[in-house]
Amino acid sequence: MKTDLEAPISAGHGAAAALPTLVDILQQRAAQEPARVTYTFLHEGERPTVTLTCRQLDASARAIAAHLRRTLPAGARVLLLYPAGLEFISAFFGCLYAGVIAVPAPLLGTLTLKNSLARLQSIVDDAQASAVLTLTNIVSQIEGAANELPALRTIPWLATDALGADEPGDAANIRVAPDALAYLQYTSGSTASPKGVMMTHANIAHQCDYIGRIGGYGQDSVVVSWLPHHHDFGLVNGLLQPLYSGGVCYLMSSTAFLKRPLRWLQAITRYGGTHSGAPNFAYELLTKKATEGPLPALDLKTWCFASCGAEPIRWETLTNFAGAFAPCGFDFDSFYSAYGMAEATLATTVRRASDVPRYLAVDGEALSRGQVVVSQAADALKLVSCGRVSDDVCAEIVNPANATRCAADEVGEIWIAGGSVAAGYWQRPQETEVTFRAYLADTHEGPFLRGGDLGFVWEGEVYIAGRIKDIIIIRGQNYYPQDIEWTVQRSHPKLRTDGGAAIAVNVDGSEQLVVVQEVERGFDPATDQDEALDAIRRAIAEQHGVAVHGIQLVKRGMVPKTSSGKLQRQATRAAYLAAEFEAVADWKLDAEAEEAASAPADELEAQLVAIFRQVLKTPTVGVGDNFFARGGDSLGVVELNLLIEEQFGQTDAVSAQVDNLTVAALAASLRASLAPTATPSSPAPASPQPAAPPGLTPGQPLHKTASPLAWSAGQIRRSGQLLKRSLRRGGRRLAGATLPYSQGSAFLAWFCGQGWAQRAFYRRRCAWCSRRWPRWGSRRLSRPLCATA
Repeated sequence: MKTDLEAPISAGHGAAAALPTLVDILQQRAAQEPARVTYTFLHEGERPTVTLTCRQLDASARAIAAHLRRTLPAGARVLLLYPAGLEFISAFFGCLYAGVIAVPAPLLGTLTLKNSLARLQSIVDDAQASAVLTLTNIVSQIEGAANELPALRTIPWLATDALGADEPGDAANIRVAPDALAYLQYTSGSTASPKGVMMTHANIAHQCDYIGRIGGYGQDSVVVSWLPHHHDFGLVNGLLQPLYSGGVCYLMSSTAFLKRPLRWLQAITRYGGTHSGAPNFAYELLTKKATEGPLPALDLKTWCFASCGAEPIRWETLTNFAGAFAPCGFDFDSFYSAYGMAEATLATTVRRASDVPRYLAVDGEALSRGQVVVSQAADALKLVSCGRVSDDVCAEIVNPANATRCAADEVGEIWIAGGSVAAGYWQRPQETEVTFRAYLADTHEGPFLRGGDLGFVWEGEVYIAGRIKDIIIIRGQNYYPQDIEWTVQRSHPKLRTDGGAAIAVNVDGSEQLVVVQEVERGFDPATDQDEALDAIRRAIAEQHGVAVHGIQLVKRGMVPKTSSGKLQRQATRAAYLAAEFEAVADWKLDAEAEEAASAPADELEAQLVAIFRQVLKTPTVGVGDNFFARGGDSLGVVELNLLIEEQFGQTDAVSAQVDNLTVAALAASLRASLAPTATPSSPAPASPQPAAPPGLTPGQPLHKTASPLAWSAGQIRRSGQLLKRSLRRGGRRLAGATLPYSQGSAFLAWFCGQGWAQRAFYRRRCAWCSRRWPRWGSRRLSRPLCATA
């Protein structure tokens, strides 16, 4: 007889059935604290631009809900396509108020429009969306790609920013059933198999109550978040938790963080952030930034809940970060490591405030055999505790082979039960049954959610040892191996269909992607190897935005499969790590041949080669090497774009060349965009006192003006041609006079043609921000350009 675990779990402290829903919470706060500012958006992670009070959020949600009720039935799925900002929050609560199911989705990506459209199309098809909520400018963007999105052309679109401020909304009290679906959380950005996790209002309430109590959230809490709202970490922890607990929230875009990671800590400093979290890679990134130069003035003493999750957590990351930022007031005990997944709303276990961050040193060889052996050896694995099992969550360590409980010193699959466990996968009854309806074979206890992760409980605390499920997590992003395998096998005609595996391996403490792929008969290593390897690297990078660490091409039939033909990825991984494959071609990112790089043709290409080397962290890059094929990924694109913008002033150069991102192609694009718009009618004057440009009084030296244009000139390279960007951004006042916009081209042509201007600028480092700025002639500029440029 099966034992239903849901009743006793839900009857514990913080039972979901007794908790108010988000709809209840917002209406209550709008009535009791109407003028309280709950959300503030920081433009570029720095300047507050938009705020939302409880009353404004309630009113905007009611207006959106009124429109949705008039056009859609209850339970319809509504796609939410929004950039980072507060408009998404209004749209999300509008869906909750209307009784329709919100489907947060990522906007069109920066890597390739084609791939982004495919991802979006797959989510629309799977969710069977009935409408799209977005902004006016996004509608225009999508209209340009309408032919690629047939499903989106047939459903209505609503630009919520076009709704009038006086749009009528229902003033009545709104009630929702706790077991009603609130939203679908898509766990993958994949194209072939997106899965929507069905989140109920009760799930959200249970999770927010649990995290609120564990993390000490309250009305004095100040949340700072840069995590994307379509990710469970960003949505639940970044947006919903502050409202539920009564705190305030400061938001910035993930792009703003990736461009300058220290903006996150500066926002915590500026606004007294108390609660903020991120995946492991973000703390590593900040630690790296701390070693590159002097830190800005930071005060992190208020940061009492620094959560870390969404990917494997490294003890070295926590200690290194704490050491780097201890002088700024960061307390190591503020780290709260967590374990969870979208299928359980967000967090399953979190460190308690009464405990301290800790690790358990275990023998790695024994752990690979499924045994927990504590070790004092220098090479012992340090596994970070992810907190204790609480009354809110039932977690069992189960042998996945026979569905029975493991002994205390055995590693097994983590099975979970509790109020935060979702209802299942949307429109996937078989997968829901396997993943969400697991029962112990001997005691018949259940149902449990099969977490797919390997771990154990030691002295009451949960430790994660690895994963048995095939999903690959790199920098907090989920990648489904079957999608990558599909991409690989279509990248080159000599690669065998259904004969390869995408796996994850640990490299220096972080997960990396490896592909083992069978080749067709007739594959000739002498003529096909380089072409196939390049095709695989390029296709994965362009379609999935992730770099490949290693590729092994093997003969037909070598990739392990079951007797029924099912791919065995874990067996493939074990064989790869044990070097058991007889590869016809074997490539690793760290073994790339250095001598093959072609030399730059001019100074511009040399500068770009240096930037590529910095981003790719490799000593040699050829002008024809594809950025993605050499190990670049989506995060690298952001860094590359930032460096190009800083050095050349071009904001769109990288995105324009992303389908062929090489030094040569990027250099050609930059030459075209940096070319002068006109040719001077006469050569530069030989006199040391040059002729005045349009709009300047003759005889007034340009370098002594206090104009924005003069200061912005510090952003240009030696040619001075990048004044175009500064000119277009309004820096046209010279010596107190106004240079009309119509004279911009004339001034630009004049300036770029002056030999003295081309010779005067050369690069130095600013003492304030360490960015490279020029010196004019033999005189240092009187103040740091970064303060005004």
